[in-house]
Amino acid sequence: MSLQSLSAEELFEKGREFEAQEKYPEAIRYFIEAQKKNPNLPLVYTALGNAYVKSKDPARGIKAYKKSIEIMDDKHAHHNLGILYFHLKMYGKAAHYLGEAEKKGFEVGEVYYYLAKSLFFEKEFDKASRVLAKGHKKTGEKKLLELQETLQKKRAELSKNFPGIAAIRKKIEKQPDNIRNYNMLVAHYLKINDMEMVEKTLKDAVEKNPSNLIAYTNLGAFYFEKMKFKEASELLENAIKVKPDEISNVNISLYINLAESYLKMDQKKNAVKVLEKALAIKPPKSEIIQKMLDGIKKDIKQ
Repeated sequence: MSLQSLSAEELFEKGREFEAQEKYPEAIRYFIEAQKKNPNLPLVYTALGNAYVKSKDPARGIKAYKKSIEIMDDKHAHHNLGILYFHLKMYGKAAHYLGEAEKKGFEVGEVYYYLAKSLFFEKEFDKASRVLAKGHKKTGEKKLLELQETLQKKRAELSKNFPGIAAIRKKIEKQPDNIRNYNMLVAHYLKINDMEMVEKTLKDAVEKNPSNLIAYTNLGAFYFEKMKFKEASELLENAIKVKPDEISNVNISLYINLAESYLKMDQKKNAVKVLEKALAIKPPKSEIIQKMLDGIKKDIKQ
């Protein structure tokens, strides 16, 4: 019987038979013919991706999985693509697709397991821990708790490799108002790429020094770099209330940074209000702020 005489569904089923027999070139051939006859045939691209991966052709596997996601947003394709990226050591992409699989209801132990490991390798330790706790609650799989314990130990080992962390923490306990100590601790966490602890340390600096403008500046800069513009704007709104009339470079920069955060969120009118407040203080180099303000107003009119 020729391939042309078979329907897309029949070609697909024949491909599945070859796949079960580990005859991947034949399976790939039938899956390709099936998708030619019916490009919207459910799961054909996911099956094609599986066959490519098993025949050690990950590049074509990725392409097939992405096509399946494009056509029907298949949770299995998200899962398989995430696992493939994990084994290719592309942990950021692995975390993205496995996270999407979980969101779409694919709540199985393997998803949580590899999602947590991907997040851990991306140094998102707290997220990894939360994923494992959620996964254990959903599935009851013991291996998720075991992985959580293992990852916690590895995280502790990473910190131990930098003995300066403990010493600086002691300094902060003795001198909680010394912003320099927080910055030194941040530098150590940056060395091990632990962004969650960087953010936590910067937040601690603000909480323990609510009148120190440098603390706000540092956390605001972190949010801006991570493109967390909503968090940056909320923080800086509070910051400019601390010393609203102080004519200092630090204070004026807070106004400007707040305006830039609003611009990133396309809130031009809010940016205008902030810059007008800054000009009301009559700061030095007010022409820079005025030029920025004029440019925004011009954009609003257009």
